[in-house]
Formats: sequence, C-alpha cells, structure tokens
Amino acid sequence: FKESHDLFFTPFYRNQGMYGLEIHANAIDTILRSAYLRDASGVTNFLIILISLFLSIGILIHQKPLIGLLITSLFLMLLFFCGLILFSRNQYLFNLFNPMFGVLSVYIGALLYHYIVVEGERRKIKQTFSRYVSPKVIDTLIDSRIRLGGETREVVLFFSDIRGFTT
Repeated sequence: FKESHDLFFTPFYRNQGMYGLEIHANAIDTILRSAYLRDASGVTNFLIILISLFLSIGILIHQKPLIGLLITSLFLMLLFFCGLILFSRNQYLFNLFNPMFGVLSVYIGALLYHYIVVEGERRKIKQTFSRYVSPKVIDTLIDSRIRLGGETREVVLFFSDIRGFTT
C-alpha cells in the first residue's frame, strides 16, 4: 500500500497518516451510525461563558497575583479537559476560546485591580506615616495585617525627667 501513494494525513493521524480507503470507510461508518459531530447551541456557549466568568470573578478578585495565576491555570486546564472529554466521548463541540479568553481577561483585570487599589493603599500609608515614624516601622505596618483593637504585649517603659528642664 505504501507504494500506491494512498496515504493521507488527517487531524487525528498527523504522524502516520491514514489510507484513503480507511478515510472513506470511517465516513460511511459515521453516516450509518449517525454519529455526527454536534455543535453546542448559542445558548449553551453563552451559559458556559457566563458561568466561567462569574466563577473566575468571584474567585480571582480577592487573590494575590501568584495564587490567582495558579487558579487561572487550573481553571483553563479544567475547561480544556472538559471540552476534550465532551468531544471524545459524545462528539460534542463547544467554543473553548471565548470562556478561556474571558477567564484570562478576568485574571488580567484582577491583576490591574490589585496593582491600582492595593498598591495605591500601600503608597497612601507610606505617605501618611512617613512624617511621623521611621521607614522600618512603616514597612512592618504594611507587611503585617493590622488587627483592629490592637494587641497585648508585655513591655518595659522608662520615664525620665531632667531636673529643671520642664516647669
């Protein structure tokens, strides 16, 4: 058969190719079994986009950038593998580009939000406290989460009065 030049490459057999007779046999088998590829309806595609956007907004907006990147990567892989499973088992096609693009857009939006809002708050805290306390104390305030109500510590204080300095 190799000498007959009847070897064709298909999307599923890119490396080894299929014989033309086999391609025709598969087409006839698909017609006889009515196992056609089915496209998802516009409503289904829209719902997938909507659900993926709302989930990603709800999850990513409050995450730190690296954790958000990890969650986004996992979510994109989940979308891809769900599409792959639906295609391979049920010959069902749905648009993967739009939900994936939406999730990536939400991640980029969350990154911008984090940079603009959170970093803006840090700059504001630095500017406000830089007049009163040392930069080391400011960095400690920014790096640690400030708890309302303060904290209890055991400390030693030394008060001194220089004679004749105050009236």
